[in-house]
Amino acid sequence: MIRYSVKGALAAAFSIFSVVALAPAHATVVPFTATGSFQDGATLSGFVTIDTATGLIGAADLAISGRPVHFTTIDLQRTFPLTGPLLTEFEFSNGQTTDNLLTFLLPPLSLIGYKGGILCGTINDPSCFDGTLHYQSNFATKLQNGGIPANSFVTMIDGSLAPSAVPEPSTWALLCIAGLSMVRRRNQCSQVAESGR
Repeated sequence: MIRYSVKGALAAAFSIFSVVALAPAHATVVPFTATGSFQDGATLSGFVTIDTATGLIGAADLAISGRPVHFTTIDLQRTFPLTGPLLTEFEFSNGQTTDNLLTFLLPPLSLIGYKGGILCGTINDPSCFDGTLHYQSNFATKLQNGGIPANSFVTMIDGSLAPSAVPEPSTWALLCIAGLSMVRRRNQCSQVAESGR
């Protein structure tokens, strides 16, 4: 009975190892943790997924403290400003009538191969400045007619997008091998103990 369980475990391990070893080394859809703070004391939390092969956002779930509804709808992704692209711009909405628009401005122009970085805020970062204007992420109220009252903007002080920890396929393979080694060792110890009786 013990012999069959070891053989079965080894077969399962080989199958898992084969799948993991043949999987691509790096996933292209990467989850990024969003953090930041705003001038009114609110904080940003949540995540954004970015396909680093195409440079496109896939999903978002972003929260601003003190606001009851998360920003989950991606309304816009483009280079900004349109007259002389310098940054990437994202707009997210939450379906509310106030504080319903969250805008991220971040370097670089393209998110192909993106590994994380700053969100432009009031902290002066040269990559958010075009020589004339300093661009800043914010949240605001977008009206039904599409207008945004100037007094509704709350500017981000600082923020970032950092890749979330996702184990690599080689890590999964190593964990499987270590687990199987422990099972095999335990079974060998059980066999020795039974033969000594």
